[in-house]
Amino acid sequence: MISEESRFDAIIKDGPGTGDVFEAMDKYKIMAQDIASREAGDFVDRVRQEEEKLTKDHSLSHGTFYRDLVYSVVNIRLSEKQARKDWEEILVNKYYMSEKLHRNVGVYVAALDYYTNIKKRLINPTVVNVEQYLDTVNNSYSDRLTKVGNRRYFDLMLEREFQRVGQFAQGLSVLFVDVDNFKQYNDSEGHLAGDLLLMGISRIFNALTRDKDTVARYGGEEFAIIFPDTNDLTAENIANEIRKTVAETIFQGTEKMEKRRNTISGGVAAYHPQMQSPLDLIQACDTALYQAKREGKDRIINFSKINPI
Repeated sequence: MISEESRFDAIIKDGPGTGDVFEAMDKYKIMAQDIASREAGDFVDRVRQEEEKLTKDHSLSHGTFYRDLVYSVVNIRLSEKQARKDWEEILVNKYYMSEKLHRNVGVYVAALDYYTNIKKRLINPTVVNVEQYLDTVNNSYSDRLTKVGNRRYFDLMLEREFQRVGQFAQGLSVLFVDVDNFKQYNDSEGHLAGDLLLMGISRIFNALTRDKDTVARYGGEEFAIIFPDTNDLTAENIANEIRKTVAETIFQGTEKMEKRRNTISGGVAAYHPQMQSPLDLIQACDTALYQAKREGKDRIINFSKINPI
């Protein structure tokens, strides 16, 4: 009963590294399973002790403790006031269920009974193994081949960063990258070699970006990298370091490629207050990328240098 949105919030908060899109997953499992059970008093016997623990923790929670706690357990979004009321009633329900059954039923069972049979907010709920659920969510955000984020993950991250930069006036840059002559490479070396090339280039992206950056496979041989709190010149410098490393790396069949090396082209763009949505930033990156292709590939073009605002 752990929500996808809560899990995603945990990933954003903990800032997963690009080498593993979901390295925060285990932290979230602890939060969702252990904290909820601990705060519900699954390891103490008296409801009063449970309430005292909750009150103490809530004083440090910035006003969203109960809302987030209930949401992480049963995937129901409530106001903080309503969530606190429901949580207290769940604890009472857990206490009475435990008394009747002569064993600690746990907060998840108590919450399920409360919202199914007492509040009747859940209809025909399905119990899912949390590890299987998290694996499914993981796969929904991760590119199966390269293990970086997929298009869906990129879109979600960019939307969040775009909203954040608009509120806090912090920098935001995005890089779009295309593997040069990829079709020629596939035709020459085969699709397996093409897959290995994409995997190898992805590893270079991961190695040369920062923990706070987001690497994603946008589609086919095209990748995108989000650089939070970063201006376009810094992003351009990182992009050129990536480009040079790819060009210097020997992959299968590299000697058959144009200039006897595998190369990438990229377009960098930074957020500007005139941009209305993430699509404006994506369009700027696309324009810069196409310019890099027109100028002969194996280069990074900064959108601000071809279209000053």
